[in-house]
Amino acid sequence: MISEEYLVVGRIVKPHGLLGEVKAILPKNIAEIFTSFEEVIIATPAGREIMTTTAKRVRATPKGYLIAFEAISSIEEAERLRNTHIYVKKTSLPKLGEGEYYFFQILDSKVYDEDGEELGHVVDLIETGSNDVAVVRADGGEEKLVPLVKEYVVELNLSKRRIVVKKAAVV
Repeated sequence: MISEEYLVVGRIVKPHGLLGEVKAILPKNIAEIFTSFEEVIIATPAGREIMTTTAKRVRATPKGYLIAFEAISSIEEAERLRNTHIYVKKTSLPKLGEGEYYFFQILDSKVYDEDGEELGHVVDLIETGSNDVAVVRADGGEEKLVPLVKEYVVELNLSKRRIVVKKAAVV
């Protein structure tokens, strides 16, 4: 099992091409620094480690990223990584500036409106180019979109996983 000092930063979807590249889903703010990690661990969704490696190259595509790992050089090796997770050491993530966050810090946060009514919890983040949009799922399963911009976010408490937004922000 992967220790608590690591966190999931992405998911490998499938192999791509004959030379061992894989298609992966990564948050943009992780993809930009992905090749700088000294090591990444690839593990099953249950946390059973498959390998430790480094990334040689990351390329953006319209539906995710293509990654070439040092330890993978064929489609057969890449196939073993289908539907696995990518972990990095928490301490290897660069420090962020004021108002910045990693997606994992927002996911599962509880979202409230200004009156204290719980709207749900963040189940996904959508990168629109100009700003991030939180997908908030209520207990009943209904999903709402909340732009994460200063005009709408009243409070963003990453340590308590709590977001308070203006009512006008909820779509």
